[in-house]
Amino acid sequence: MRRTILKHAFVFLTIAFLIGLVAGASAHHPHARLWMGSHVTGILIGLLAAVVGLLWPELRLGRRALRLLFFLTVPVNYYLLAVLGVVGPAFGFPQPITTPQLPPAASWLGGLVAATLVIATLSALTMSVLVVVGMRGPARDA
Repeated sequence: MRRTILKHAFVFLTIAFLIGLVAGASAHHPHARLWMGSHVTGILIGLLAAVVGLLWPELRLGRRALRLLFFLTVPVNYYLLAVLGVVGPAFGFPQPITTPQLPPAASWLGGLVAATLVIATLSALTMSVLVVVGMRGPARDA
């Protein structure tokens, strides 16, 4: 699992770097800040996944908890990166903090992004709790 998670972490980073190229190419477009936000978020997702992959051998979790952690670390993050990282900026979903000048997005997109943000929040918290719980106890011998 460790190698699989690390492989996917670098896929996340590659996607994030490609989104960064889009951000740079659209520097004068109103959606440029959206692409830049997606770029930074993708890098953070990739780094967080890599940390989970590196900690994997040290985690003391049951089989079901490890499967849940893998699911939250890999497929859920692909979904989040696809929706929040690509679909949101491509369709110009405005973020009130970074792009208050953009007009409101279509209602279907607002619902999709809101649902994705709820999933992102719950999965990130669950992932963090699982890692903290899995790191309990003394360190394993090298």
